[in-house]
Amino acid sequence: MKTIDFILTTDQFEHLEKAYPKKGNNADIGKKAVQIAKYYFNSIYENPKFEYNIDGVDLIVYSPNDRLEYEVKGTEDSGVAFHKLKVSSTNVHNKLVNGLTLLRICSIGNHTVQLHFMQYGEDFLLEPEARWTVKRVNAR
Repeated sequence: MKTIDFILTTDQFEHLEKAYPKKGNNADIGKKAVQIAKYYFNSIYENPKFEYNIDGVDLIVYSPNDRLEYEVKGTEDSGVAFHKLKVSSTNVHNKLVNGLTLLRICSIGNHTVQLHFMQYGEDFLLEPEARWTVKRVNAR
């Protein structure tokens, strides 16, 4: 697992807090994680281009010489928190098994975050678990 400490600028941090103010909200944490990933890739590549949610891939980064794909998962926890990592689609499962990089961004809500670049079989495995959908009973 490759881990990078990434320090957000004051402007970046304030933008995240203003754009996604709900602490503890999974949707906002996920959006912050994708934005943090963009900040990081902007810091290492000159004028990268981005695409989002294409064929189940959260973030595609086009650098001058590469096309990189990532499943992005964020957490406010300081550690990877494997017990909280979930993959909800068969499509993403298959992509991860076949080489898609899982980018876990930790310490969201702090100025310094950790980016963990993980590969299936080296850094993590995927275990199936049953899920149930809760549906409303017809009101009478």
